Amino acid sequence: MNEGEEPKFCPKKMTLEGKCSVTGGFDCAVEFLGKYGASAMPSHCTCKDLPHHQRLCHCDIICR
Repeated sequence: MNEGEEPKFCPKKMTLEGKCSVTGGFDCAVEFLGKYGASAMPSHCTCKDLPHHQRLCHCDIICR
């Protein structure tokens, strides 16, 4: 990415243990930060409960 160029975001998903909390989108952003680092700049994060005590996190992160 060149200076002054807008970053390009790509959708990413992660399946995690447990159910979504009240702050599900924020919790997903924290999970993405832990996996990809701050340079990924996760945004527009959502959390969806799945069967078998799992959750699906979806965030847009900077494409690599």
